[in-house]
Order: sequence, then C-alpha cells, then structure tokens
Amino acid sequence: MGLQRQAYPPPPAFYKLYKGAQEGGEGEGRAPPAPPAPLEGEYHIFGEIHETRDGIPDIPVQRLFKEEGQIDFKKELLKMNQEVLFAFLELISNLIERPTAYARQLEAIGVLLRNMHQLLNKLRPHQALATMEYLLKTELEEMRQLLGDVREQVDSANRMLHSAGDSLVAACGEEAYGLHDIPATQESMDTGDENS
Repeated sequence: MGLQRQAYPPPPAFYKLYKGAQEGGEGEGRAPPAPPAPLEGEYHIFGEIHETRDGIPDIPVQRLFKEEGQIDFKKELLKMNQEVLFAFLELISNLIERPTAYARQLEAIGVLLRNMHQLLNKLRPHQALATMEYLLKTELEEMRQLLGDVREQVDSANRMLHSAGDSLVAACGEEAYGLHDIPATQESMDTGDENS
C-alpha cells in the first residue's frame, strides 16, 4: 500500500538483471535474458484474432472488382465512389419515407466501402514506389544544385587567386615571386587534370 502512494516508486525487481558488471549489480558478468521468440501464426489482442503473416488480408465480403490481369484502379475507385454516393442518397430517401427499412442500404454501403478499402490497400506498393522515386529525384536535384554552387565558388576562388597573382606580378615582377609557373585559367587546370 505504501508503494502505491510514493511519488516515485522503486523500479521492478528484475531491473537488477540489467545492471552491468561496472555498476556492481547482482547480475555481474551475466547477459540479460533473451527476448521472447517472435510469434508465429495467430494471436489475440483485445478479443480479436490477428495473424503474423504479412500481406493484405482478404475482405470477408463479395468482391466488386475483377482480380484477373491488370486492375484499372482509377476507374474502379471512381465507379465505386459514384455507387457509394448513389447508395447514400437512396439511404437518405428511405430514412425519410420508411425509417425502419435502412439495413439493406447500410449493408450495400459497407460492402462498397470495404471494396474501396481493399483496392486502396492494393495500391500501397505502387504508392510507395512512386514516393521513393519522387524522393530520389528531389534528392538528386538538390545534390546537383549543391554541386553547381560548389563549382561556382571554386571558379570564383580561382578567379580571385589569379587576379591576386596578376596584381602581384604587375606590382613586383614575374621573376620575383616565381609566379610564371601558375596556370592562368581554370581551363588550363582542367586540361592538366585530364592528362594525368
């Protein structure tokens, strides 16, 4: 009872297993216990059964789209969206005229929405690929822009160095500083790099 009233209760008893030898814990020289093995098959969470296998689960209702061949996602989704709107309008009119007869329209809307959800889940790999392609293109453009900026700075620095060298040569003479061996332009430096 006293532990529950403390502002900062002590850690659980198993914390000693994770103290290292340098801290002088009871578990000196021992490794902490291994984590439990990953689950395989089915498991229960909040009263629902889930599976550990990856993939898009099948919907438990009738399919309103064709699985064979290439699916035209845009066409199918637009068609189902229009059907949902039409079914919703029917539901509204039935609720006005006969308030007790709405279950059939609700079930039809549920089937349409679950089918749309299934189609959208099938689009996820395509979306991930398109997103990755876009990210790589923008990263490549940024790198090209940065490389261009660096080249501009290098050219600017070379021009400043050559103008400073030219002004030194003009002021003191070429032989005094031994500047006659320095290439005059960036193009001569580039051709020297290509030759080596």
